[in-house]
Amino acid sequence: MDFAQKAWKVVAYGQPAATQAPSTHRFQQLQWQLKEARRLARQPSISATFNNMSKSVDRYCKLSDVLSGRPPRERVLVVEKLGILSDCSPTDYQARINFENECRLLGTTWERLIDAILEADFEARSIRSAIRATMRAFILQGPPTRTASTTVLGRAITLSAMARSFAADRYFGTPSAAHSHIRSMRNKPLSYLRKLWTDLRLGRYLMWSTFNKNGGRPFADVDESAQRVRGSLGLSRIDQDLPLLLLEYLLPLGEIARFPTVCEAYSGDDWIYYFRPASDLEEDHGWTLPWDDSAEQSAGLKRKPELVHLPIKGKQLAAALREISDE
Repeated sequence: MDFAQKAWKVVAYGQPAATQAPSTHRFQQLQWQLKEARRLARQPSISATFNNMSKSVDRYCKLSDVLSGRPPRERVLVVEKLGILSDCSPTDYQARINFENECRLLGTTWERLIDAILEADFEARSIRSAIRATMRAFILQGPPTRTASTTVLGRAITLSAMARSFAADRYFGTPSAAHSHIRSMRNKPLSYLRKLWTDLRLGRYLMWSTFNKNGGRPFADVDESAQRVRGSLGLSRIDQDLPLLLLEYLLPLGEIARFPTVCEAYSGDDWIYYFRPASDLEEDHGWTLPWDDSAEQSAGLKRKPELVHLPIKGKQLAAALREISDE
């Protein structure tokens, strides 16, 4: 009979007459020991926790699958800190929902995220920073999409954003110089553009892309106004008055396009509101989330296929650089 069992007998049935009654202090110790024994009995054992973790670390799963194997105190803290984050803005609130619904991250990724959230302060900026740093370490690890190697992909980006990317890669001394160069490349022949941009990366860390489910050019199924393309792809509204550059290209041989996950959505400095993880029923690719206000809904914006991949170089371009606007 261990100490906890003895303590239970003393508290439940009273002190046996043949023994001396414990002092008040000793009795309080016994009560505390009993309370701890009950608490520990409710917690998963170390072996059970390990089994839960080992079942999820090497497969795609949800946050709840991994969190269920953590001690109760850690589970409470993670939920509490995600709650602090979700109270800040609609984008932060949607981020919490997306973390709950994401089903295409490995268990090891979720473990790292849980650890990062636990180490963060009880303050939204600290929690957001911890999430961002973790997500950056695990981009482009979602499952491959089912797209043919001959699929022409498309990306819509503002000239300013592309200029900043070129300057960050030190192709030009300043964003202004890169901006002027890119402007001069609009509608130039494809052969000229591919020769001049052969080894220039057209993105920094990753690229979000779409394609046409009916085949052909990626934006042929969208009325090519900048606002409608931006709305269909769920791009940021911050620069919604600016024209868009349309890039059309093929992936290099052997390059893998993947499902977008919360890692890509929350690895950047600016988080994406118009993003939802693909459901576990989707087997081919992700989907964009179009703008959802009544004006755009009445205009009939439709979602488009969505995927992510490593940045491509200019030699992969399949069409001349085009700029579209709402004028």
